[in-house]
Amino acid sequence: MDLHRGAEVLLHELRDGKLGRLTLETPADIPPEPVIEPDGADDAEPPHDA
Repeated sequence: MDLHRGAEVLLHELRDGKLGRLTLETPADIPPEPVIEPDGADDAEPPHDA
């Protein structure tokens, strides 16, 4: 088996899903998840008395 044939088999099996769910992304390609502050955050302003 030569390198070209092995690469073809690998790509076909990857495309057909025979190798499972794979991604060719790197961590740098994935945007960071937004940070969600809890409701009682310390930096929140206290309620104003009227």
